[in-house]
Amino acid sequence: MLLQFELTTPNNGLPQIIDVLDGGGQQALLKDIGEHLTNTTTDRFRTSTDPNGNRWQANSSVTLWRGLGDAHFNKNGTVNKKGKNRFNSKKPLVGFGQTGGTLRDSIHYQLGNGEVFVGSNLIYAPMMHFGGAKSQFPHLWGNIPARPFLGVSVADEAEITEIVKDHLNL
Repeated sequence: MLLQFELTTPNNGLPQIIDVLDGGGQQALLKDIGEHLTNTTTDRFRTSTDPNGNRWQANSSVTLWRGLGDAHFNKNGTVNKKGKNRFNSKKPLVGFGQTGGTLRDSIHYQLGNGEVFVGSNLIYAPMMHFGGAKSQFPHLWGNIPARPFLGVSVADEAEITEIVKDHLNL
């Protein structure tokens, strides 16, 4: 994902911009952008939406049933109240209960040479983002739908513009 900005300013504003971006201001600017994008990306796990606001596909029944253990069933084999609560509270890309934030918690930013990267270092993050078919990845127990969590929304673009303006004192 590449985000580019074109900054237009009257000629008399150019020295001010160069001073801000040359004097360590560029790293501070990119850090603020990285922090913003990290926060909005992790928020998507709470709302179960992609950067455009579209809802992620719900979990399959297989995923939901796999999350239930012996403690979630009555002696007669029916699902108990604890199991129903667990079943009904499961969100896509978020594990069961309090233990399910591994992917969400792995989202971070990294500063490069005049760049900021936002993403996850988990090996399965691309599969969760882009999805995958069992026919291509035989180790899967079923197809995984794409649930995009990385990206820049329209609201992110507006906020990044404001961050840039703040750093340039515009």
